[in-house]
Amino acid sequence: MRIGVLTAGGDAPGLNAAIRAIGEMALRDGHEVVGIANGWAGLAGDFEGTALSAADLRGVIGQGGTLLGTARFNLDKPEGGRDLVLKAIGEHLDALIAIGGDGTHASPTGWPSATHQLWACPRRSTNDLPGTRLLHWF
Repeated sequence: MRIGVLTAGGDAPGLNAAIRAIGEMALRDGHEVVGIANGWAGLAGDFEGTALSAADLRGVIGQGGTLLGTARFNLDKPEGGRDLVLKAIGEHLDALIAIGGDGTHASPTGWPSATHQLWACPRRSTNDLPGTRLLHWF
C-alpha cells in the first residue's frame, strides 16, 4: 500500500515525531510511505510527494518544525481545489494520513468516504476534535 503523509496548518512541536512514528510502522509492515510537501497544497497543484525511507526518518524527532513543510491552504479557493486533491490522491496514493488541527481535518468534510482511505492524526491540546481520544502534543 502506498501511504501518503502530510502536515497542514500551523507548525507545532511533535509533527516530526508523528511523521516518524507513522513512517516506521508503515515501513515495518511493508508499505511505501510518501511525504507530501506543503500540506493540502502539495496535492492541489503539481504532486509534491517524495518516498520516505527509514534513513529519512532517523534523527528527525529532535528537529523543530516539520520535515515535510506545511502550509495553510483553503481547498475551496481556488474553486475545484477539493477535486484536484481527490484526483491526486487517486492517482498517487492508496491512503492518506493528515496531521494537523481542526482546520486540517475540516478540509475533507463532504468527501465520498468510499473513494479514499483518509486517516486523521489530530494535533490539538484542547481535545475538541469529535471522534478522537488520543492526541499528540508536547
